[in-house]
Amino acid sequence: MDEVRYIWGDFHTLNHGAHFRPVNPANPETAFAGFPRTLPWTFEQNVRLPLEMLQKMDVLIYGYWPQHQSWVINTLYAKFRGTASARLSGAQGSAARGPEVAAVHPMWCLANHSCDPNVSWEWSGSIQLAVREKRVEWKGKGGGKVFNSPGIKAVG
Repeated sequence: MDEVRYIWGDFHTLNHGAHFRPVNPANPETAFAGFPRTLPWTFEQNVRLPLEMLQKMDVLIYGYWPQHQSWVINTLYAKFRGTASARLSGAQGSAARGPEVAAVHPMWCLANHSCDPNVSWEWSGSIQLAVREKRVEWKGKGGGKVFNSPGIKAVG
């Protein structure tokens, strides 16, 4: 999980600190730690597809199973899903028939995980990144400058 720590994977806007409740394995009602289930649960989407995706990435899912529970796999799946893109076919004005191209960009969020991103991109045959010339500065407590990158703070 350390490798994907900064990948966005939430499907709700609740404050984690205010809503989190410890999970009790004996009580299925606590399985979501107090957060809403904002995506419908299906065996296909929550079990089979995440396991298949990790297997295709050569992750030894059954070797890790004793130390990781299904929530780990679902968290990884949600994080990868949150950084995916697809473009529907339907060129020349025809009706869209389905995804023409789809991709997962797990490293994208590591470069651009701030609340005020300084990089944007759109896939259209090739990827072009647009980067801001200057980072946005926010005033922190005590008048220090806080940059919008986690862990970077300049005293000003």
